[in-house]
Amino acid sequence: MPTLMFALLGTFLTGELLELLATWEAFKAINELFVLVPMLLNLKGNLEMNLSARLSTASNMGDLDSRVMRRQLMLGNLSLLQVQAILVSCLAATFTFVISLILPAESSDGGGDNAARSLFSSEDFSSTAVAVATQLFTRAHPHRPKPHPLPSPKAGPREFMIVLLIGQSAAALSSFILGGFMCALVLLCRRFNLNPDNIAPATASALGDLLTLALLGISSHIIFHLSWSGLITLQLIFVAIFFFSLYATIKNSRIKGLLREGWTPLIGAMLISSGTGMILDSYVGKYRDYAMVSIAQDGIPGSVGSVYISRLSTALHEASAGSGAHQRGDGHEHRRQSSGHSYNETREEMGPQSFFAPKDEQTRRALVAARPKISGFALFLITIPVQFLFLTVSYTTHWIDLPALWAVSFSVFFAFTVVCAIVLSHYLTILLWNRNFDPDTYALPLQSSLCDLMGQTFLVTCYEFVGAIGGWKVLEGRRTRRR
Repeated sequence: MPTLMFALLGTFLTGELLELLATWEAFKAINELFVLVPMLLNLKGNLEMNLSARLSTASNMGDLDSRVMRRQLMLGNLSLLQVQAILVSCLAATFTFVISLILPAESSDGGGDNAARSLFSSEDFSSTAVAVATQLFTRAHPHRPKPHPLPSPKAGPREFMIVLLIGQSAAALSSFILGGFMCALVLLCRRFNLNPDNIAPATASALGDLLTLALLGISSHIIFHLSWSGLITLQLIFVAIFFFSLYATIKNSRIKGLLREGWTPLIGAMLISSGTGMILDSYVGKYRDYAMVSIAQDGIPGSVGSVYISRLSTALHEASAGSGAHQRGDGHEHRRQSSGHSYNETREEMGPQSFFAPKDEQTRRALVAARPKISGFALFLITIPVQFLFLTVSYTTHWIDLPALWAVSFSVFFAFTVVCAIVLSHYLTILLWNRNFDPDTYALPLQSSLCDLMGQTFLVTCYEFVGAIGGWKVLEGRRTRRR
């Protein structure tokens, strides 16, 4: 429960920080930075979640007990994280400018609310957490100016280079700091006999966005004023860092296999999140306090699902370690031993439901040892006090002003969302494992984006349900804005 509280707090602080950065010179002059923020946080956050899951699995399997193997895994994962961070930052910056060329320029004379809404509409192409949190703090602190970009000339090569370097600086520094922190956290958990699967994923989710956004703001303040020669020099430095990290990763026999894995779920998660952004953009102004409630509706079920996936993945890897039946989550491929039956023969024996059923005896034993029903029910129970505290604080501080009927309905839909997130996490992990994809690498990005999409959909359903049975106050959002 403390890790879930910490993850929720991290989202709040990220929104507060983004509202502050919106007043800085670089963000006012280069509108593309606002589009870069959620896209970079989405891709970068998934990398850190994958890192936490891999290290947790390695810790529980005892791979970190040996000094030689611990050094190899830690340094290899840190160098891999640098390679991935620089690549995803380049992807995010490039996609940002593609969006700026496709979307028409927004005018700022439509009023503060319209400007802010058009700004966050651009963000919704990849992620909603930052936009949701910023909408919250814009309402919670009405005395502060609403963040919206000033009119700026059409972006050119210099602006593209600035955005590219800001993204690389934030991603590389964040990977170095947070990667080292996650390594230390997992080792501390091992030292004090704590299960890192219960701590590391939620902690990575809470700190990742906040740290990356803080470094992005600091980088923007410095890089925005550099000359062309300074920009080129800094880019050459990042090119050198990339190739050095790539060389170190390739030379690491246990990690080099991860270089070619995990890119499909990252891109898929970004595309799924665009659907979530469309829902947010359509309903954040229609329903009262929708942005505030979205934080809990998306964040808590997603964090619970990530913990469930990390624990189940560890159990699957532990069961298959002795038999060599699957990759151990570190990028080092292990030969599959023959059991006398092919994979297709095993599935035929198990029946038509075998698409999500255990593929072999090791997987079946792992599911029995993991006790998924008990684990899932325990995670569900943990979310109840978190949800209660969220509603209590929100009503006490007047961050939300909704009738009691809505609170009851939201509690039911929230519980249903958590159950669906746990079920989704279970079957997604089994599906990927059956198809010989490591859940530590492939499951978390897809799970987080699908939980966000599912949470937004159920939240809209909740508002519509309450409005249909007489809770008219929940639909005041749009009318209030038009007064």
